Amino acid sequence: MVLGIIVAIVVYYLIAEFLGRTKHIGRWWTFFLLLAGFFPGVIALIFSPSAKNRPTSGGGTYKLWGIICIVLGIVGLISFIGSEGNAGYTFVALFLSGIYLLQLSNGRVINNNPKYYFDNTNRANSSKKNKPAPNHSFVKNEILDIDSVRTKLASLKNSKLLTEVEFQEKINILNSKSLESEVTNSLEYADLKSLTGNGILSEEEFKLKVNQLQEKFRKAATDPPPFSKQESENDLIINNSVEMDLPPPFEVKTKSDQKEQ
Repeated sequence: MVLGIIVAIVVYYLIAEFLGRTKHIGRWWTFFLLLAGFFPGVIALIFSPSAKNRPTSGGGTYKLWGIICIVLGIVGLISFIGSEGNAGYTFVALFLSGIYLLQLSNGRVINNNPKYYFDNTNRANSSKKNKPAPNHSFVKNEILDIDSVRTKLASLKNSKLLTEVEFQEKINILNSKSLESEVTNSLEYADLKSLTGNGILSEEEFKLKVNQLQEKFRKAATDPPPFSKQESENDLIINNSVEMDLPPPFEVKTKSDQKEQ
């Protein structure tokens, strides 16, 4: 009997830790609801939204059911006392469910410390199986596709199927996608991703560095190439040498000029 209770407590805690923490119900609400009546805990766990999503905003329906559960819990407590404990402990589950629903009705069931055990495992397995090898031809294909889309947009504009405003909007979207493609396929982005995965960079630092990388690519795309003084001097030397090698102008001599000679 005692061993069974201990095993049940351990199982409920593991459920609360591995499943409850992934949702807004959290670890302890899951644990105590399971401990009090199992089914209330299971139902609350199933219908609680993921901690990645917005928490339950609450409402009058939750409040109504919370009050009903508390009233039924009071009735169950009276029956428990009147029967000297023979009526069972259902009133405990009803009380806890009522309190949980009242908290839910006020939007106070929020998990601020979630943990996703299975997501980490799945992400690690997926990255090992699907991690692409560095391939510069992939970037080239993306650029070729973007050029193809730009050509199609120009064709639609010439066919009067796109207005000038629509054309510019689509070009802006295309430029944004082109920039995103260049950034995510760059060696710098791969290095940042690797350092973040190893825990060297935090998520906030990763986002900051990616923004800086985007700005770098954006500036490179909009700024003209730098002026090279050396190239200009070389061009000048070449032009001067060409001018110096030109033959003298051709002279046409007349008969009078020949007689004078």
